[in-house]
Amino acid sequence: MSKRAQDRKLVSFDWAIKYLLRDKSDYVILEGFLSALFQQEIRIEEILESETNAETSNDKQIIVDLLCKTKENELVLIEVQFSRELDFFHRIIYGVSRVLSERLKKGDGYHKVAKIYAVCLVYFDLGFGLDYVYRGQFSFFGVHQNDQLGLSKAQELRYRKSTPREIFPEFFLLKINSFEGRIKSQLDEWIYYFQKMEIPENYTSEALAIVAEKLRVSQMKAEDSKAYQKYHRRLGLSKSFWENAYTEGVLEGALKGIEQGIEQGIEQGIEQGIEQGIEQGIEQKNFSFVANAHNKGLSIDFIAELVNLPEAKVLEILHAQGLLK
Repeated sequence: MSKRAQDRKLVSFDWAIKYLLRDKSDYVILEGFLSALFQQEIRIEEILESETNAETSNDKQIIVDLLCKTKENELVLIEVQFSRELDFFHRIIYGVSRVLSERLKKGDGYHKVAKIYAVCLVYFDLGFGLDYVYRGQFSFFGVHQNDQLGLSKAQELRYRKSTPREIFPEFFLLKINSFEGRIKSQLDEWIYYFQKMEIPENYTSEALAIVAEKLRVSQMKAEDSKAYQKYHRRLGLSKSFWENAYTEGVLEGALKGIEQGIEQGIEQGIEQGIEQGIEQGIEQKNFSFVANAHNKGLSIDFIAELVNLPEAKVLEILHAQGLLK
């Protein structure tokens, strides 16, 4: 790697939000990213702590998160996740609910529940979709009139909002690995950084200029650099473990599916064998009955009526047994 390339290499965003971007002087970096995401100016009041920031939980599930409070008293939970998780959507609902319950003090009215945004940067293939940025918002629509439910005038005046959507949590999902590198907006510039840990050429975000200056790997202190390398080695091992576990799980599931299919096939074969056996038994019984009836002199039409077979079939049976010339 050339010296220029080394100088361009930046600290990963997950490391930055976990260890570096907690001073007021660094808020401008987070504000730059959130402003590009929300497409409006965002100002951070402070960084908050919650139980979801527990070190052991982050290390175990390869999750890094940061909780911010904006100047508008809204909460923004930024989360970075590397491991596949089948119940990811369920967990982020739980995570948001937990943060809100932690912030609500005993005796507070429900109007104190804060507006919260969950911003999730995922480095695995999440769900099924063609885009790499998704926004989830909550609205109420009439079942019969298909109208959107708004707030009453009293609620609008008290909360300074017009729809329930402005009260309920919102979710941003950024599928980092799905970004193909074509930059069309400032948000794309940030996603480029998240994916490649370097700044794109000809970027326009002023905050990214500060990222390029403050978060260069080459200027890290020796002890920070050592810790950073250790962190990424652990992250790499963890990602490998989870990917292997996922792959093994898929293969194991496929094998079980094949085994079940074989078992079902055997069971189906047995069922078919029984059915064929019954059919053959009935047919053999018909053969014997038709032969005996013919030997006793009964007419072809009468025998056909007794065994519920066409006369032609009765004649075929008798010819097969050599009873008709």
